Parts: sequence; C-alpha cells; structure tokens
Amino acid sequence: MESIEFDLDKIISFFNLDDLGSDIEPSLQFTKSTKAIPYHDFSDKRYENSANIKILSKIIYKLNNVGQRSDDFNKLDTNKTNILFAGCSVTFGDYLPENFSWPHHLYRYFQDLKVDVGPLNILSFPGASGPKIIYNIFKYFNNYGIPDYLFILMPDMFRYYGPQNDGKSFLPSVPLSDGDKIKESMNPLRSIYEFQQFYRMLEIICNLLKIKLYSTSWSTFTNETISNLNFKTYKSLDYDNFEEVINSLDKDFLKQYDKDFYIKAGDNMHPGLFTQIKYAQYFISRFKNDL
Repeated sequence: MESIEFDLDKIISFFNLDDLGSDIEPSLQFTKSTKAIPYHDFSDKRYENSANIKILSKIIYKLNNVGQRSDDFNKLDTNKTNILFAGCSVTFGDYLPENFSWPHHLYRYFQDLKVDVGPLNILSFPGASGPKIIYNIFKYFNNYGIPDYLFILMPDMFRYYGPQNDGKSFLPSVPLSDGDKIKESMNPLRSIYEFQQFYRMLEIICNLLKIKLYSTSWSTFTNETISNLNFKTYKSLDYDNFEEVINSLDKDFLKQYDKDFYIKAGDNMHPGLFTQIKYAQYFISRFKNDL
C-alpha cells in the first residue's frame, strides 16, 4: 500500500474548522453537494443520475437553526418534558421524506400520552461514528440544557474519519459491520475501546444529570459485540417480531405515508418506514417496562 505524506498544518486546520467547534455540528459535513446550511431546504442530489430519480425528487431536507433536520434548538423549557433523539443517517431519515424516521414516531407516542413535551429535537449525523454522536450530545447539554430522556440509535461501531489521498482532509469512513472487512481494514480492538470509552462517559454523565438514557443499534454485529460489555443502558435490538410490527400497522395510519418508502429509503439501502417504526416501537417497549 502506498504511504500518504500528511501535511500537519492542513490536518490541524481541519480540526479547527467551524463545523468541529463548540457549537452543534451540522448534520451533513465536508461535502459540497449536500452542505448543511441553517434554515436551508434542499433536495437530494447525491443520486440524481440513478434509476430512482423519481423517488428521490420527493425528498426535501429541511434544516433547523444549526443545520440539523429537526425543530430549532433553543434553551430547554424546564416546565416541559424534554426529549433528545440522536443517531446517524438512520435517525436523520436519509433518503426519506419528512416525518418518516423513528424519532417522529416515538415523539408522537409521547404526545398521544398527553405528555407536555418540548420541541422535537433530533441530533443526527449521516456517516458519523458513535463517539462523534456522543460528543455532540455533550455539546447539546452544554448549549441548550438537560433533557429528561435521551434515546440513541447507534451506528455500527467501526466508523472513523479516514484521511483522503491528498493527506490534507478527512471524510467519514463507513466500513459497515462486516467481520471480515473489519479484520482486513483496521484494528477492531481500537474501535471497540474508543466506542466503549465514550459510551461509559455518556452513562456516567446521564446518571449525574438524572437523564433517562435508552440506546441500541441498528447493526446486528455491533449489538452482538456491545451486549458483552455490560452497559447499564444499552440493550440489543430484538429483530424477531419484525413481521408482527408490520402486520399491526393500521391501514389508515399508513395512508399518510408515501408507499414508495415503506420497505426501503430512496437509495435502496437505508431502512424505510416499516423498519423506522420498528425502532420506535422497540424504544416504546423499553420505556413501558420502566413505568
């Protein structure tokens, strides 16, 4: 493998970018075509030459005051029940229309319970690693206040910022949780250590701040790994009753959602509506068990 000569000044400059500062980072970073700008609405152009262009044209990303696909982030009203949802592209609702992702369904559950909830605050980063998500959760606490509940759908645990061939910039690298690929491409011990270190910090902080934390991952490989690390708030996602979830959905409920996105998102890779609802119902079941 050809070695890459790094420009240390450029690397340091990268880590001083506004996107990586003390404010919440925007959902989409370091890409020219999908740069996240506060209060910017844009269509998805990443697959504009694909066979799915008709489906993709239905997707509009509406970003808030900090470039997140969410209600605006403001100081939390402590008289309300405040909930923060966090995760990667699945939580962002990548390649899905508005209101399809699991935080929307879980938020609606609390509304149906007549809970006086604060705004729908979603912190999501397509391509991000677990530590990056957790780091921005800490920023949220610092900038906006302490939520009562924190729900996280973690990505696969082997993501990292990889150097580009110019040696001057980095982009998120997403190897996906395939055991053979991971062994070939990187040291899994390093990734597991970093992930568990950040997550243990999160558990400690949430315990100190009296935040009720619930988390899991959409990645089977990650769930199998983390379930052996004895976290108090992380539990493996149960996939066994997926068909039961689909069959339980009311037809009138489904009419409000575009059927082109029932099974898969517009890129034919990310999960569609049914799986997003499954994630929400998983968190609901855990919440009910704690009542």
